[in-house]
Amino acid sequence: MAQEKGYLVIADISGYTAFLTQVELEHAEGILKSLFDTLVKEMQSPLTISKLEGDAIFAYAPDGSFVQGQTLLEAIENIYCAFAQSLESMQRSTTCTCKACELIPTLDLKFVLHHGTYMLSEIGGRQELSGPDVILAHRLLKNNITESSGYIAYVFLSQACADAMALGELKEGMKTHTENYEHLGDVNGYVHDLHLVWEREREMRRVYVDPDESWFKVEVDLPAKPALVWDYLADPQLRRHWLQADGMTAEGADMGRLGVGSEYHCAHGDLTVIQTVVDWKPFDYMTLDVAFAKDQRFRLTTRLIPTDGVTRVSWYFFKLGGSNFINSFITRRKTSKMQGMLSDFFSKGGSLLREMIEKDITEGKVSNQSETQLGQSG
Repeated sequence: MAQEKGYLVIADISGYTAFLTQVELEHAEGILKSLFDTLVKEMQSPLTISKLEGDAIFAYAPDGSFVQGQTLLEAIENIYCAFAQSLESMQRSTTCTCKACELIPTLDLKFVLHHGTYMLSEIGGRQELSGPDVILAHRLLKNNITESSGYIAYVFLSQACADAMALGELKEGMKTHTENYEHLGDVNGYVHDLHLVWEREREMRRVYVDPDESWFKVEVDLPAKPALVWDYLADPQLRRHWLQADGMTAEGADMGRLGVGSEYHCAHGDLTVIQTVVDWKPFDYMTLDVAFAKDQRFRLTTRLIPTDGVTRVSWYFFKLGGSNFINSFITRRKTSKMQGMLSDFFSKGGSLLREMIEKDITEGKVSNQSETQLGQSG
């Protein structure tokens, strides 16, 4: 056996045991397999996977695997963001009402990072790690970080790990933390909140229906510039008119400002359609996840493109289907009817939108340099 020195990394799925014991095993295993597949795929250089340990993955990076400490931290953040995106996608796309799908949001991910020595031995064709520092790394999973900090998804870096990584200023955004273990004493370290990392990533992440992958599209040319058109698309009351709704409210605005996470609640008789903002780039595009019912959902990107003194608005639709065969089959049966309905609805809405803008420009309610009157295209 060879003794080496390096970084010991454990990724542990939080809520794993409770999830398995409360749900239908067959469906739960499918969800967990998908999450583990994501983790294994993302655990690339500088990390090497040692083994799967039930609800965790144990990996390591020998000294010399990277130059900057930031490299390892960013590798962990990338793994978490891939996990969080996978989790979010499952929640958004499923139409299943089983307990397993209902409890997907209870799952999360935490990491512990330690630096020390370990013995490498080959067992069953895989490199196994052993030694006191390997034991300590696993002990670090049992901690009171969530209770003391409120963090659910986090990285706990032992002091030994932080020193080896030479984190420097990177530690300033982390909380100091100490755990005490029998026979091991105090273990000092730093806690990095991964939910904040994911929030930043979501702000940067582009959620956009690719025109080449869209279900179908509807377009209209409007005699106004993008900033003005954006107001008619985004303002709840203006939006209510061209969407032919009986009423519309906007929920979840941040200090009155709409953006990612906000919801339009659009009333059509007894039906309330919820449109959740998942991407928001003013004057360029917005993307909404639209829910009629559990098995009738789609993603809609509204793109604004200025051309020849007018703004072309393109609505790109993308179906959000269920995660099991029965629901997916039902959704496919409804596809043709749903597409026709939405196409007609947004074509009429586009005409109403153009009429509203033309009328408001003519009456002087809004000011716009381009007054070219155009017919609907697409």
